[in-house]
Amino acid sequence: MKKFVLGFFVVSLNIHAALQVTSYNIRNYDKKGEGTDKVELVKILKSLDSDLIAVEEIYNNESFEKLVLKYFPDHALVLSRCGGGGNQNVGFLYRKDKLTLNKVIEESKISDPSGMATSYGCSSLRPALLGFFTQIETKKHFVAIAVHLKAGSGAKNYRKRAWQYRFLGKMVRELRLAGHADVLVMGDFNTTGFDDKDQDYKNFSKMLNTSGTETASANIQCTSYWRGKIANDDIEEPSVLDHVVHNSNFLNMKLADSFVGSHCKLASCQETYNSTLGTSYLDVSDHCPVTARFE
Repeated sequence: MKKFVLGFFVVSLNIHAALQVTSYNIRNYDKKGEGTDKVELVKILKSLDSDLIAVEEIYNNESFEKLVLKYFPDHALVLSRCGGGGNQNVGFLYRKDKLTLNKVIEESKISDPSGMATSYGCSSLRPALLGFFTQIETKKHFVAIAVHLKAGSGAKNYRKRAWQYRFLGKMVRELRLAGHADVLVMGDFNTTGFDDKDQDYKNFSKMLNTSGTETASANIQCTSYWRGKIANDDIEEPSVLDHVVHNSNFLNMKLADSFVGSHCKLASCQETYNSTLGTSYLDVSDHCPVTARFE
C-alpha cells in the first residue's frame, strides 16, 4: 500500500510539472553603432531561470547564437529568418532538459497587413514564429508563438496593429481546431494604449476575448520605459507593451505568478530619471523581461 501511494504521488507531480516562461525584447541586439552590453544581458538572462524565453529584436543572429553557445550550453536557440525592415528577428531560447522543439513555422502573413506577403521573401514588419514544444517531464504538448507587432501610436499604427490582433486571434482558434489546446503568444505587442484603456486596448482585449485567452501582464504595472510625453524633462515613464498571452488552464495548470525584471523591477515601475534606471536600460534594452510561472 505504501508503495502504491508513493508511486501515485510521484506520477501526480509529473503531471503538473511547473513551467516558467519569459518574453524579452532585447533592443536591436548587437546592431552596429548601437551595441549591447553583453555582460549585463547575460546577467539578466541567467537571473530569469525560465524554461522558455521568447526573444525579440535580435538584429545580429550570428552574434546571439555565439553568446548562447558560450554562456548557455544547456539551452537551444531558434531564430526567425525574417525581421522586418529593421532586421529585428524573433525567436526562442529554451532549456534542452525541460523542452523538446518538435517543429517550427515562420508565419509571414502577420508581417504585412496589406496581404501581399508570401513565403518567398520578407515583409516590412516582423513575422510570427511558431514553436511546437513538448514538456519532457510530462510529455505534454503546447504551441508558443513569438511576436513583435507594429510599433507606435496614432490611428494608422492602431489600424495595422488591430489587423495583427485579429490575425493572432484567428491563429489561436485555428490551432485549437487542429488539436493544439494549449497556446502561448509571447512578445512585444506594442500595446501603447494599454494604460490609457483607449481603442488600442479595446482591440487587444477583443483578441483575448475571441481567442479565449488572457495576459499575464494584467497583474504587472509596467514592462518597459520610454522618454514620456515630455521628451526633454529627463523623466522616463513606464508602460505596458509586452505580454505572455495564455489560455486559462494552460497545460492543466494555473498562472501562479507573473513579474518583471531588470530596471522595471529596480524602479518598481515608477516614473524616474533616465540615469537611475541603470545599465540594463541604457545599454541593453528599454524593455524588461516579463515572466509567467504556471503551476
